[in-house]
Amino acid sequence: MNINKKNLIGAVMASTVGVLFYNVMPIYLGYLMEAKSLDYDQIGYMASTFFLAFSIPSATAYFWIRNIKPRTISYISIIFVAVFLFISSYTNSYTYLIVEILVVGSFSGILATLAMTVIGNYKNSTRWYGFKSASESAAGTLLLFVLPSTLIISYGFNGVVYGMLIFILLSIPLVSLISNEPLAESDEDTMIDTSIKDIPSIFVWMALLAIFFNYITGSAIWAFAERIANIKEFDSTLVANALGLTLAFAIIGPLISSSISNKYGLKIPFIITSLLMLIGAYGLTAASTLSSYAIFACIQMLGWGGALPFLYSLVSNSDPNGRYIALAIPALGLGSVAGPALAGNLIGESSSMLMLQALVIVCMTISIVLGLRSIK
Repeated sequence: MNINKKNLIGAVMASTVGVLFYNVMPIYLGYLMEAKSLDYDQIGYMASTFFLAFSIPSATAYFWIRNIKPRTISYISIIFVAVFLFISSYTNSYTYLIVEILVVGSFSGILATLAMTVIGNYKNSTRWYGFKSASESAAGTLLLFVLPSTLIISYGFNGVVYGMLIFILLSIPLVSLISNEPLAESDEDTMIDTSIKDIPSIFVWMALLAIFFNYITGSAIWAFAERIANIKEFDSTLVANALGLTLAFAIIGPLISSSISNKYGLKIPFIITSLLMLIGAYGLTAASTLSSYAIFACIQMLGWGGALPFLYSLVSNSDPNGRYIALAIPALGLGSVAGPALAGNLIGESSSMLMLQALVIVCMTISIVLGLRSIK
């Protein structure tokens, strides 16, 4: 196998492990709450602790990302994530749980940041960002569907942890494919043009803001998708099935983007996928029947998953030295925090969709405009 392809496969798998906790967080925190008798505030603080810790490595990546050995730091990070996940299953102290989540978040962030930067070094980054997004979604979907009917039945909360540990262990052979050479020493033939001065241009920041506003929309809709259906008095069982189906489209979207790659440039695919997301998100909030709700929910996830590889490429193409692509992680993290908070306030006690629809239109319009402006 080509050494560059091995490096990219290793990076995709490292990122999949890095965001595994994020993708499994709903059932991890849910069963943790029951097992350790925690309240909603405590669970909320734990989620915030993870997001904060997860963002620190990417926010500081400029200072360390080119000075470490990728395979070595991946092994170290995986060990820390696995060990502290295991410890959390036997910890009853809330203070110790916070510390353990802090460690898991920090080293998960290192894996995700490293992978994002490795992929961003390559000319055909869009394809591999697509594979990365699809792999992450597939891993989360697999565990969310399999664990409740298998390990969780036998072991409760510990079953969630055991499932994650099994997945992590099985991922190590693929993670080991990542090169151990510092990124600064990568083969220049495989990398994008590095002749531009190592200064973040306005184009980088516009691309990062495009990710931020995209994630405000996506996270707002995803967080309140069930609540929206409840307001419309749709059958809860059928809604759960519909939302489960949308996860398949979260995998299909990035795979389609990977197959398209750079064949049509960035502008046209970025516009199409973003418009699909906008149409799906708006249609979901306006749906009057369960069938239309399900269709628009799938369209929204198809567009969201499909847009992500192009959004990442917008950043990497404006960042020839590869030091700022890691900031895509806190950009999407901040968007993920802001989206649900805004949606909750906008829906409010009246349960009106009008303000949420306005949020969708405004944020997606800003994301599209900034994304297009970032293309030099």
